[in-house]
Amino acid sequence: MRPVKKLTETQQSDVELFQVLGTKVEGREMSAMDEDEDEADESSLRVFVRDNRYCWLPARLLSPIHSEDDTADVELDLPDDWLEFTCEAKKYPLKETRTVLLSDYRDMELPLQNIDLDGKMMSRKDMKDVPHLHEASVLYNLKERHKYSQPYTRVGEIIVAMN
Repeated sequence: MRPVKKLTETQQSDVELFQVLGTKVEGREMSAMDEDEDEADESSLRVFVRDNRYCWLPARLLSPIHSEDDTADVELDLPDDWLEFTCEAKKYPLKETRTVLLSDYRDMELPLQNIDLDGKMMSRKDMKDVPHLHEASVLYNLKERHKYSQPYTRVGEIIVAMN
């Protein structure tokens, strides 16, 4: 019998969501939960999806991964201030449902968003403090800090300056 490792509150929340969705996101794969067990809020699983215009866009996973064709249904989840702080944003739909191919993503996994306790995408002065560090989270952290005129962001011992 393997020893049981105590999960942090965030890890436990992730496990519950993956049990409901029966999906594979950022290196974790869980099977679907029995119908009679309590279900978590499926809409709270937030990911990033590739985009030709903006590179990455925040989205919500709408349903479990379709294992027969390795696709996922997502709905774009753009911030409320998207139009105000994004170049060419007026030409872009704020809400849109897409089916994405997992083969377009590294290890066939959708990158997770970094969400704070209020359910909003988090921004940190030092990106080593975000739970999920990948290309999309770096870009969104820099975008968020630039929006509030905070040009300097650390990545460990490296400082990134934007103007």
